[in-house]
Amino acid sequence: MSRAANGPERGLLCALDDVPDGGGHGVPDVADVADVSDVPDVADVSDVPDVADGKTDLAANGTATGAANGASRDGIDPSCAIVIVRRGDDAWAYRNVCPHFSIPLNYEPDTFWAYDAQWLMCAHHSAMFRFEDGMCVDGPCEGAALTAIPVRIVDRKVFKRDNEEET
Repeated sequence: MSRAANGPERGLLCALDDVPDGGGHGVPDVADVADVSDVPDVADVSDVPDVADGKTDLAANGTATGAANGASRDGIDPSCAIVIVRRGDDAWAYRNVCPHFSIPLNYEPDTFWAYDAQWLMCAHHSAMFRFEDGMCVDGPCEGAALTAIPVRIVDRKVFKRDNEEET
């Protein structure tokens, strides 16, 4: 993860506050969106359950999108092609694909399981991935890792970092 003082809106994934602290939030891949106005609205963080108990279902919104509406590509709901996890002012992003069976980490649209603000769990086979590096530390794909999406945070907004950008 890198931070920059200023930057264009190109590559905007979501506001940092749209990702529940200690949880996850699914967003479309901006490379797959023709125009930023095509990006679906994201829920207000106040709509997300508190994660103080260390184990919670982190649904950012209750609307069925993507695969539920027949808009999936390669079995991945395009509205949740990327999962962003957050701890405080830090965020990490990964392709929403479990390395175990190449299926989405979530079972329902934009519903991700996180534990102790440290691990993201695959809803299908309970593989546990560290927030910091996407490494599977427990489960059927232990030792494998999620595919990282480099991001930068500017003015509390999470942007997909271009390959040309300095880390």
